[in-house]
Amino acid sequence: MKKLLAIFAGLVLVLGFASMTLAASESFTGSVEVTWSDGNLDDNTGAVFGASRGAVISVDYAKDFSETASAGLKVKIDYNDHNTVPDVTDDTDTVSPKGYPNFDGAGWIKVKTDFADFTAWTAIKGAAGKDITTGDIDEYPGLQVDLKAVEGLSASLILNNKQVGTDALYDFVVKGSYTMEGLTVGGGYSSNPSDADNSVTAFDVFGSYALEDLGLTVGAEYASRTARSYDPVGDATAYTYNDTGSAYLLKAGFTGIEGLTVNASYEGKDDLYGATLGSGDYPDPQDFTAADLFKAASGLEISKFAADATYQLTEQLSVNGLVQYVAAGDKNATYFKVGATFAVNEALSVSGSYASLQDKDDVVGLVAINKSVADESLLVASASYTFAPGVVGSFEYKIYDGDYKNSSYTAKITATF
Repeated sequence: MKKLLAIFAGLVLVLGFASMTLAASESFTGSVEVTWSDGNLDDNTGAVFGASRGAVISVDYAKDFSETASAGLKVKIDYNDHNTVPDVTDDTDTVSPKGYPNFDGAGWIKVKTDFADFTAWTAIKGAAGKDITTGDIDEYPGLQVDLKAVEGLSASLILNNKQVGTDALYDFVVKGSYTMEGLTVGGGYSSNPSDADNSVTAFDVFGSYALEDLGLTVGAEYASRTARSYDPVGDATAYTYNDTGSAYLLKAGFTGIEGLTVNASYEGKDDLYGATLGSGDYPDPQDFTAADLFKAASGLEISKFAADATYQLTEQLSVNGLVQYVAAGDKNATYFKVGATFAVNEALSVSGSYASLQDKDDVVGLVAINKSVADESLLVASASYTFAPGVVGSFEYKIYDGDYKNSSYTAKITATF
């Protein structure tokens, strides 16, 4: 660990001195937090102290070699208590109680022409979809081409390369859109092979129209995702399996009344489209929503309606609401949440919310989530006080009506810099 800290400190010094001689933008963020809590609603331990700390240093270098050629390097150092330590013995990650510095970043070289910009990246990824999750291509060294010959047209190609065994595989995304007087239309196509015999391709089209005088925006999107596999049989015969799933989205947003924001959407996917929420992204049992059930669904036809609204009643008081409805055949689940926030003064604010997920059992069975999902309702009351810019204390109390512990509380003070 001492060696790692020495490397960490050395990199900080190098970045600092380099920023004095090269054009660079820098940012440093960090936080220290101490809590007193009796645990989550599904945790029956007694009240204990807890703490976390973390820091992120980001430096973005860029140099113009001429009017048509430039290069840059983005460096990010993340030191956090929750970072994981790579275990080289069994290819797993273990959590270090003292944190572990994570290093990330990418470099690029750009050449500009009259009709396109060409950028070589040390690591780049992309996706065909806009709001619908179609699946990213993997992040590897590659090339990005951005066309700029037509006003209002945005078109790009991302091509990268990965090595799987003895095979050199190429991922690519082609994506573009055209905007004119509030109307935007576009689409994308991607290919992501996992090996020489298996790949996933995605196709997406989207459009939107903004009625600025009314404060109204409407949009639609359609996506398809195809999994292809090549299975040779014998010496002369081969079978190719294609499974294509589709998804769609209709949405609208309204801001035509001062202080009011309303959003609504309706989306669905068929039984072959697959999940867009990985098991590692599952929220805590009490925080599951109907939208999470929709994202986790795979192997069934399912649809979701959602609407949310926020209204600033006065300078001090704002209210909000959310409703979601998911249907899969004759099974359904409903989630709603209402809340309010009141600013007592510049330093003190109080808020409360009530949320409920109902009739989720049948949908959970269809989705086959391998984690418990709470039903019934959750009431949350909280208050926060700003002692100074960047130093905030808060208290949160939760009351749950269901199968878990009935209540929990957390007192916390946080400094961010």
